[in-house]
Amino acid sequence: MPSLIPGYEYDIFISYRQKDNKYDGWVTEFVENLKRELDSMFKEEISVYFDINPHDGLLETHEVDASLREKLKCLVCIPIISRTYCDPKSFAWEHEFKAFIELASTDQFGLKIKLPNGNIANRVLPVRIHDLDSSDISLFESTIGGVLRPVDFIYKETGVNRQLRAKDDDIIKSPGHVLYRDQINKVALAVREIIQSMRLQLARDRKKEKEIPGEEKIKQQEYLSEEQLRLEKDESKDKIKPDQAKPEKTGKTSPAFFKPKMLIPLFILLFILAGAILLLNHRAKVRWAKDEGLQEIERLYDEENYVEAFNLAGKAERYISKDSLLMERLSKVGTKLTILTDPPEADVFWKAYSDTSDSWPHIGQTPIDGIKMPVQTFYRFRIEKTGYETVFGATRTSVDTLSRKLFKTGEIPPGMVYVDGYWDEVKNTWEEEYGSFIDKYEVTNKQYKEFVDKGGYRNHAYWTNEFIKDGKKLSFDEALSKFIDKTGRPGPSTWEAGDYPEGQDDYPVRGVSWYEAAAFAEYSGKILPTADHWDSGVGFYWPSIWTNFGPEIYPLSNIDSKDLVPVGRKKAISCFGAYDMAGNVREWCSNESSNGRIIAGGGWDDASYVFETWNQLPSFDRSPQNGFRCALYIDKERIPGTAFRFIELSTRDERDYSRENPVPEQTFQIYKNQFLYDRTELNAKIEERDNTPNDYIIEKVTFDAAYGKDRMIAYLALPRNASPPYQALIFFPGSMAIRYKDLKTNRYGPEALEFVLKSGRAAVFPIYFGTFERNDNQVRKSDAEHSHQYTENLIKWVKDFSRSIDYLETRPDIDIDKLGFYGFSWGGRLGAIIPAVEKRLAVNILVLGGFNPFSPYPEADEINYVSRISIPTLMLNGKYDSSFDLDNQVIPFFRLIGTPEADKRLCIYESGHYISQKYKVKEVLEWLDKYFGPVNYLHEE
Repeated sequence: MPSLIPGYEYDIFISYRQKDNKYDGWVTEFVENLKRELDSMFKEEISVYFDINPHDGLLETHEVDASLREKLKCLVCIPIISRTYCDPKSFAWEHEFKAFIELASTDQFGLKIKLPNGNIANRVLPVRIHDLDSSDISLFESTIGGVLRPVDFIYKETGVNRQLRAKDDDIIKSPGHVLYRDQINKVALAVREIIQSMRLQLARDRKKEKEIPGEEKIKQQEYLSEEQLRLEKDESKDKIKPDQAKPEKTGKTSPAFFKPKMLIPLFILLFILAGAILLLNHRAKVRWAKDEGLQEIERLYDEENYVEAFNLAGKAERYISKDSLLMERLSKVGTKLTILTDPPEADVFWKAYSDTSDSWPHIGQTPIDGIKMPVQTFYRFRIEKTGYETVFGATRTSVDTLSRKLFKTGEIPPGMVYVDGYWDEVKNTWEEEYGSFIDKYEVTNKQYKEFVDKGGYRNHAYWTNEFIKDGKKLSFDEALSKFIDKTGRPGPSTWEAGDYPEGQDDYPVRGVSWYEAAAFAEYSGKILPTADHWDSGVGFYWPSIWTNFGPEIYPLSNIDSKDLVPVGRKKAISCFGAYDMAGNVREWCSNESSNGRIIAGGGWDDASYVFETWNQLPSFDRSPQNGFRCALYIDKERIPGTAFRFIELSTRDERDYSRENPVPEQTFQIYKNQFLYDRTELNAKIEERDNTPNDYIIEKVTFDAAYGKDRMIAYLALPRNASPPYQALIFFPGSMAIRYKDLKTNRYGPEALEFVLKSGRAAVFPIYFGTFERNDNQVRKSDAEHSHQYTENLIKWVKDFSRSIDYLETRPDIDIDKLGFYGFSWGGRLGAIIPAVEKRLAVNILVLGGFNPFSPYPEADEINYVSRISIPTLMLNGKYDSSFDLDNQVIPFFRLIGTPEADKRLCIYESGHYISQKYKVKEVLEWLDKYFGPVNYLHEE
């Protein structure tokens, strides 16, 4: 945007030191408020140059970019004067402040402007945000050639001298309290006075030019356009006085260009022209937003590029804010996050989780209510408050509230971080009142060496647990004889001569048994964390974090790598600021298990999926990958006893599916018959019809279940872009459906298959027994347990699925010959059973499925069904999935599918229990196109 006066780039140039905006965004806030105030004072829009990322620190010996000199051609320069601004070696001082003074001193107005009241004003308008040292004041005044007369934005109390902020106006603490809004007004008034004086001076100069001869006038009117000069000359030639036959040799001419009767039409013409340009520009942007922006937002969302989709939606909102389709896109790509701290008024800094730089953009001060964020995105944060410990951590925007307790400086035990709660794995609840501390880093060689040197291996007081090996109790001496290094000295198995390798002070200690880790914890006045507390320290208390953290944390962690690294070298942090929880060394937990003790996190050479699940090792195991970190409980007596429970873990080699065989056909038929039911009246009813989505219509229907007096519920989503009868997929969700109460408010609703709906196909979402709206807490788990209750539940789930097809058969708008099964996770596992017994299906799609690790009764076991599947089957799986191990559960499942080899496909991706949307879209739609054929799309006339 050009300046109000031709020949200048901007009206205002903001000069500041980067560090004065880096942490709390003070300058950004000032500029935004100043712009708003100026908008109320000028009819025209004031242009302000404000570079939010100035190249602070460039030395005076460096060459200044020529483009900066152009930007410095401004009417007014506002330097933000802090304690560090007056520094001759800083970029802002040398190449902005001094450079502006030099340029302004030599232009047509000069550095100092005469005001209408006769006073003199400097075009440098300083804003002071700190009290300055006398030396800084002297330097400023000698450079500016006058007395420092700033507008002060300084908040002062006893012992306090900081920048004044807008929020300080909320509480008036004294009659003399300086108001931020008043100071903003002072700056705006001063800017207006200076600019109006400059425009007045320009008008006076133009008036005087009427009396200047042609050639000299041309030299002085460099700011006039060539067209203006041409008009002047033409009018001078045509103007003849009535009593003259010839033009005078000398005389004064006044171009018609400047006559009042010509100026008014000219100004009107220019105003109309400018308005037309602005209108056309706005309309072009509206067309872009509707024709291109909305499609691009959708594409970015489908590719799970949520941040870019969110940013683009924000840009489009400036032009089509009331557009219904945009509103839908905004609700998909954006969410609102609340950030709370105890105590409040803490500064929050925020950036992408993958950003490990030192830059921390400031987003506000707590409490922050409803800040807009991209959906499903991980961020890392820093929270600061004077007098309190700084808090680091991470979160995902699917968690709508981030809450952190702050501790005064010195209250947190050294080297530890606070975990704001406890994830009760038994009750599946997050208990905020049971917060605890956990080591920020894994215990290092140097720390462990202190324990060894102080007689840790000799002092019985540190070894408080019974030594049990292979079911036999050992004495202290018998046990300690096994805890030796490579040379027979007491210490970790990886040490020699009682010491660790030179230069590895900060490497994690490794090669220790559970007993050694527990003894060190006792020595340090701490404890080994329970498995639940370890999970809490990561942030696994929220399902969307547990299932999605892997792809974010693995690239920044030392896992699935070649060697150990010092603690904290890698930049991955947990939700509560702990380092190296994924990889480097495995970490012992306190819980006893069926094969020793729980160990978590994985080592540097473990597959990455190991991070997402607990493992177990014998308590005497001293593998080189074994290390630990400690915990500290504020009140151990209040912690639920289940935290210290015995944990029964199944082992992945418990079932070797490659060696198992399905039951004979005759037996299978018996098992299959358990899913039969009487085809009674449905008594179907359409309860609701939702027309608000742009791409589909949702109907909520109910009908009689195949058992008892239950009523089934199903949501039927019908595409808008195709004509019936519709091809249709029937959805079976993941196990979280047992916890949720409402299908439409989570990821298992129509949004899960939105890409299918957009392809012109219908999607059906049955509400299975014990899930969503039918969740009456009768079903606690989806695991294939060895229990009759699980078998009874399975029968109901399969009957619910088949009963839904009974209903679809009554609908003329559904192509009953083109129905498909779409199972996700839990549904992917049941994709071994349902398509084997339900013969009305034509396609089977399994996303993150496979065999279960348990052994249910044979009539409920997937292995006895999977080979009876004969329809085309597509499987999409993650290589590092901790729920479905690729080698032991996925590949055997795929190989046993009875479908001909040409009609089944297994796609494996570099991911955990998660498949990127773009891969699902590509593979699923291609599979449907191949086996269902083309869709009957609607064609607009």
